[in-house]
Amino acid sequence: MAPGMGKEATSACLAGQAALAARLLKRISSEAAAAGNNLVFSPLSIHVALALMSTAAAGDTLDEILRVAGAPSREERAAFVRDTVVDGVLADQCGIGGPSISFACGTWTDKAWPLWPAYVDAIVGTFKGNSWAVDFQNEPKESRKQINAWVAKATRKQINAQVFNPEDDDNADTVHAIANAIYFKGEWRNPFKKENTVDREFHRLDGSSVEVPFLQSWSYQCIACHSGFKVLKLPYEMMNEHNWKLYDSLPRFYMFVFLPDGKKGLRNIVEKIASSPAFLHDQSTTYPRSMSPSASSGCQSSS
Repeated sequence: MAPGMGKEATSACLAGQAALAARLLKRISSEAAAAGNNLVFSPLSIHVALALMSTAAAGDTLDEILRVAGAPSREERAAFVRDTVVDGVLADQCGIGGPSISFACGTWTDKAWPLWPAYVDAIVGTFKGNSWAVDFQNEPKESRKQINAWVAKATRKQINAQVFNPEDDDNADTVHAIANAIYFKGEWRNPFKKENTVDREFHRLDGSSVEVPFLQSWSYQCIACHSGFKVLKLPYEMMNEHNWKLYDSLPRFYMFVFLPDGKKGLRNIVEKIASSPAFLHDQSTTYPRSMSPSASSGCQSSS
């Protein structure tokens, strides 16, 4: 729980974050599926951007942002992002053997519309970000190139794509752009061995299949069986020091892999996630402690 925040406010912010993620998934996954495209997005990044926008909003605009983000108030939203997200979950752990994490937040405003000093202070203090004045109106290409370069640097060149197309001059109304980037690199607690990788058949939603390399392991893994799908929980390595007090205070990171029982069961899983904001939370907090080898056919049951 974030320092200075009540339990109810923290719970409300977490619930709002989950609800927003579910709505986004339902909306953009249907569009991606219709176009036959894969989808990767970060609800947390969008949530932080909304929090930053609310810092300078007022009236009906502020009310609408808070409704979308599911936040009790602007102040509680800012405290949650600062203490729980930026200084908590996204705090770098590479110095103690955990994941390497970095978070960067930036705003670019047309120089004809300077930001209020209080807003700049919030960007720097609450969101650990920076702000720049650019010339969107007269030098749109250079302004967009600057944002793209910032994204590449913030993600350690993992994202080199054009977030903003410098050649897109159709929109002359841009006065303010907000971006954030999260970099995460962690080691598996139980790494897969490269020599155990095997090619197997992977089934696509359109009915076709393709041979792809599958990771394979005979180590014990946490696997839960549900009606119509299974979930694999893969933990990331944490600290390498013997400090239990510090260990208990650190956030844990896992990758959850959802596998439908049927070849066309992916849409049902997506629908479960999108229709119930509590679904993913339930998967992570009520996970069974029993383990089973991932390479075997056995599976631990879960309600």
